[in-house]
Amino acid sequence: PAQRTKTRAGPIGHKPLRPTMSDALQRSPGSRRQRLRLRRRIALPALLPPPPPPPPPPRLPMLNAAWALWWLHPPKTGTSFRDSVLDYPWSAYRDTTWPQGCHQVLGLDMTDRIQRPGAQVVAMFRQPEDRLVSAYFHMRDLLRKPRPKGVRGLPRLEWPQSPVGCCWKDWGWEPSVFVRVHKDVAAAVPPERALARFTGCMTNMVLGYGCMSQHATSPADARRAVEQRLRHFLFVGDQGQWNMSLCLFNAIMTGRRFVLPRQLANSRPTSTKLLDPANPAGSAIATRDPIDGELWNYVQRRFRRDV
Repeated sequence: PAQRTKTRAGPIGHKPLRPTMSDALQRSPGSRRQRLRLRRRIALPALLPPPPPPPPPPRLPMLNAAWALWWLHPPKTGTSFRDSVLDYPWSAYRDTTWPQGCHQVLGLDMTDRIQRPGAQVVAMFRQPEDRLVSAYFHMRDLLRKPRPKGVRGLPRLEWPQSPVGCCWKDWGWEPSVFVRVHKDVAAAVPPERALARFTGCMTNMVLGYGCMSQHATSPADARRAVEQRLRHFLFVGDQGQWNMSLCLFNAIMTGRRFVLPRQLANSRPTSTKLLDPANPAGSAIATRDPIDGELWNYVQRRFRRDV
């Protein structure tokens, strides 16, 4: 009779079991030493620890080793800029946690932020009406995300412990205002009606108040923000000219003009900024912001001068 090969089989009706390491060693030719080597090759991958995480990017050399950066970040002016600022040392006064410290205000006393040796404020700015429209659709995207288990009610971001950590107290408005605005956004109220009245966000942040606090009431407040604070900033960038702004930022910090590939990544993209594709004007904000408009004029002049 033909020689039969012995196989390991499971219970009746089940597929044969996978060969074990012992089966492989029994079938392997060669001496005992060769079988031991095979055993090590089979067992070694399971014994090795997982590879370590990649090291963080090295700090870039600065023109002044004593500089410590304080990133001022008005909402929707380029959160991705944080990755570029992290290439350099941060001020001990700046909250580096994410996302809790993202929109930290400068505070009413600028002495320790600007006049202290080494402390330097850097910031990106954005065309005011475009910034408001982006804020509107950013909130809409967050409101459309599924709620965590056990959380009920609208709007999504009025919870005290919001897992998103955005667009509430960190944006500077009162809770009652916050709830009303987010209900408008959830109901697809156009940006002109929902947000156009919240003027002076960037001016508020420069003066030491929350973005949506409505503290600044006139262009005179913007001129005061420029004279007392903004003109002392080490870097003023234009979010609309992202690549050029990053090149300028690195040149100010290191004395060399360059942009790293990781600095060009958009870490917080916003979806389409249209409520109705058939009516693009309905998704825009036509009412001009006279307060941030005054501040924006200075940002444009200074950016062109520095470049």
